[in-house]
Amino acid sequence: MSLLFDLLYISAGVAGAPVWLYKLAVSEKMRAVMRGKFVVPPLRESSQDAFWAHCASLGAVLLARGLIEGLGHALPGWQPMISYNTPTALETAKKHFPGHIHFYSPIDLSRYVSRALDHLHPSLLVLMELELWPNLILLARRRGIPVAVVNGRITQKAAARYRLVRSLFKPVLDAVDVFAMQSVEYADRLAALGADPARVHVTGSMKYDNVSTDPRRDAELAAELGIEPSAAVIVGGCTYAGEDEALIAAYRELRAGNDGLRLILAPRHPERLKAVEAAIADAGLPSVRRSQFSQGAPPDEAVGNAVLLVDTVGELERIYSLATVAFVGGSLIPRGGHNIMEQAGRGKPLLVGPYTPNLDDAVTDLNQAGGLEILSGERELRRRIAELVADPELARDIGSRAREAILQQKGATRRTIDLLIPLVKPRL
Repeated sequence: MSLLFDLLYISAGVAGAPVWLYKLAVSEKMRAVMRGKFVVPPLRESSQDAFWAHCASLGAVLLARGLIEGLGHALPGWQPMISYNTPTALETAKKHFPGHIHFYSPIDLSRYVSRALDHLHPSLLVLMELELWPNLILLARRRGIPVAVVNGRITQKAAARYRLVRSLFKPVLDAVDVFAMQSVEYADRLAALGADPARVHVTGSMKYDNVSTDPRRDAELAAELGIEPSAAVIVGGCTYAGEDEALIAAYRELRAGNDGLRLILAPRHPERLKAVEAAIADAGLPSVRRSQFSQGAPPDEAVGNAVLLVDTVGELERIYSLATVAFVGGSLIPRGGHNIMEQAGRGKPLLVGPYTPNLDDAVTDLNQAGGLEILSGERELRRRIAELVADPELARDIGSRAREAILQQKGATRRTIDLLIPLVKPRL
């Protein structure tokens, strides 16, 4: 079976060679990822049991913090190992897991997967969300390594793609010992694709467990950024082209009646920072990057109406604590939306656009609780920001409902760990 997947990968690579070569030529990020995927993982002594947690993205690495800590308590003496797929995930893993083994996940060709397993000797493989890499799963199973998919989610679009190759993926699904899914809807979609219903469990989303529910503004960070305690702050997180411009326009309009108002933008892709700076300049406003701040002494550019651009990694969660109103990017344009948990947990009123298929369950839960509003487009976004900035009590009320919804959803990490421990009982 692994040979078949190797052939399919190679065929797809040859067919898509012009596209891949172009991406490699123009994107340093892509080159870094591909270099990492061919690097030999660390050689680990096999005398100590270890679990391998694969976290594809920055968000998954952050999400894994609670799970890895919980597994560390439940499996004393076991060594954690974390893999990832992106440079930002690498930097975050270095920051949050300095004492653990972490590495780029190997490219999913049997030769490289086997080499990784030979070097790492895991006793448990945990795949975050729905990272169904066929050779990794099949070869781990062949070695008797239990495999679990945790915090699983599968969108309608992804399920439709899997249905096209259902017979091909059936052995892969059969090789997974436990699926811990975020919702009944996701569990039903997976079972419909052929996963054994006895192995599919609904545990909820672990995103809720890692979320801080401290509603207080981070006073130290606010002082460092030159933000007055009473200032209203608009935060746009994980934004894309078009969304930054909408927020800049709203900010420019509102500044006339609110001298203390601040705007903080965190573009989804750091390579867009220069384009966002240009858009701010075109609006007649100054800007300053977060990295320009020295400890305890904001630069002169931060005074007044400068737009703050976040160009640091792993700090957005703290920055959301400063928000009077928070907009979540990738939703005003069809990119699927991004994580909304940190803002909700900190009691911030949430605004998103109409494009949130990646967040269906969370958006539904928070919207029903009254802590999140789905807006139709740029005009409605600008209007609603103005209303919330003008009415702090209304903003606090909406934010408190978002926070309460988060508190009610906690506990998925504990339920997930309870499913994983029986997989490794013989080794305890």
